[in-house]
Amino acid sequence: MKNTNHPEPPFTLAMKNYGLLQLNDHRRGLFTEELVRLMEWVASSIGILFSFMQLQKTLAQHIEEMRRCPPSRVLGPIKDHT
Repeated sequence: MKNTNHPEPPFTLAMKNYGLLQLNDHRRGLFTEELVRLMEWVASSIGILFSFMQLQKTLAQHIEEMRRCPPSRVLGPIKDHT
């Protein structure tokens, strides 16, 4: 967001930036403190969403890798206890 005294809130989660929410208008005073706080919350929520989407993608990749592995690699070596 662009306002005289307010930094732009990034889409951030766990110290990782996913983007930036920036609103501009040539009219002064258009962005109230309440609107700025709301936009900061929106930016934070979008960051959480992006992080969740990345975690889902990573999990799906790991599941696919495990499906391709032979069972002995997933479970470890099978020991004969006889």
